[in-house]
Amino acid sequence: MYGKIAVVSYSGGSGRTMVCGHLFNAASKAGVNANLFGYDVEKQDWLSSDLLQDAIEEPIYTMVPSLDTARCNFCGNCLRFCSRFAIKFDRIKPEISLLPDRCHSCGDCMKGCSHEGISLQQQQIGNLYRSQDGQVCVGEAADGVRFILPLFLALNQELNNTKLVFCDFPPGDSGFVSTSLIGASLVILLIVPSTEWESQTRYMLEYLRSMKLNCCILINKTDKKSGFYTNVANFCSKHNVQIVGEIRLLASNTLVSHQQDPHILEIFQNILAEVGRKLSHF
Repeated sequence: MYGKIAVVSYSGGSGRTMVCGHLFNAASKAGVNANLFGYDVEKQDWLSSDLLQDAIEEPIYTMVPSLDTARCNFCGNCLRFCSRFAIKFDRIKPEISLLPDRCHSCGDCMKGCSHEGISLQQQQIGNLYRSQDGQVCVGEAADGVRFILPLFLALNQELNNTKLVFCDFPPGDSGFVSTSLIGASLVILLIVPSTEWESQTRYMLEYLRSMKLNCCILINKTDKKSGFYTNVANFCSKHNVQIVGEIRLLASNTLVSHQQDPHILEIFQNILAEVGRKLSHF
């Protein structure tokens, strides 16, 4: 079994970190060559996990665009040169700004600026942390850094296509998430009971399917006897998406150690088996 398994959700507090850790542990216990990657670089819970004791730290640098407003005459040429739509231009104010969630630091905007108003400056944007055995790799953004996309790209470069990799993503559908989902073998959409679960799930499914991704649903904080599970099952039948499991009353902030409750291990071994079947049919 191998592939890039992305665990995503519409919002925070759904239990993505917990699910990734338990699936990683279940795969390891089953003898599967698995890795765990943490993409939630602005809220990196894995750094407090025993999986990253004595982690190896690697600083990540990138060239960050810097705008000199004193030189800018708001001509808009940089906007035309940017292929990532990472520049926001308001002629009325006038005001121009860079959108860090879209910028790839390619420097094309500099080519369009005839007033030398944009330059690239090297900046440390964060760190990668690797476990001693190399199985766990997570990114953490430096305080106050907005250009964090290179951290996601650095994590992507660490991926091994011959292994099963569980990826803990930040919530939502930001440009960071979209970039890092490229190449995912399977996306597990995690949902929890809420008044807006149906509209949120519909939105995320449309978003994932627009990227032509193979996806399934995992339900946290419920069981098959609940009315919520029944509603989700009906929704999944209507929208042709599979439920790979449900988890009853596991806290979303549970961090994983190698010493795991046998009952919890069995739950995630069953979910892992469903994931394996999804991968084999893709």
